[in-house]
Amino acid sequence: MSLSHSAIRLLQVLCIAGTIAFLTMLSSGTVRTSLALVIYRTIATVVPPDIVLIGDSHAQDCSWHGLGSGPLGAMNLALRGTVIRQIDAVRMHPHTVIVAAGTNDLLVDHAPASRIEFDFAILMRVLSHVPRKIVTPIPYTSNGDANRGHDAANEIIRRTALAYDAEVIDINILVADNGLLKQDMTSDGVHFSQRGCDVWLMAIQKQLKSSIPHRKF
Repeated sequence: MSLSHSAIRLLQVLCIAGTIAFLTMLSSGTVRTSLALVIYRTIATVVPPDIVLIGDSHAQDCSWHGLGSGPLGAMNLALRGTVIRQIDAVRMHPHTVIVAAGTNDLLVDHAPASRIEFDFAILMRVLSHVPRKIVTPIPYTSNGDANRGHDAANEIIRRTALAYDAEVIDINILVADNGLLKQDMTSDGVHFSQRGCDVWLMAIQKQLKSSIPHRKF
């Protein structure tokens, strides 16, 4: 009995993913992360996920169990150190994409507002084919001086996201107080603690369950 083209393609992908998974076990942490992304991208060419998460270490470090409709329903393609212009979303074909980026643009690259606006607009344009887009603006840190550019950058991200028919979840309302990340929401003053990740996950789950998408949470 001959196999269909899609079945053959799926077997090929699973073989490739299995090989990469084996190499992952033999590799360092950084290489493991890179190989894991290759696995996810390879599988996604045959089995498009319901949800894809893209962005930086905020999304990479959190657990997203409970999103999607199965073990491959949600794929986390976020990568530590990523700035907005480095996000590779061209080949992604999910029903929903969750975007969490901009921290490195502000804190590492010290990008001006004009650069953030330009890069984020390009990202939204690339994602225009995705039916549903949910954007989380840049979370505050626990350092007031480091947060000076957050409000301006987040207003740009919010405005640009809405212009491309994306939904916006202002996570800072939930995890920050008076412009500072709450102590129990962070592990190091920048990244989320488990509590912060849980609050973020619940906010996204609530948004996803909305029968009529809200443009601002």
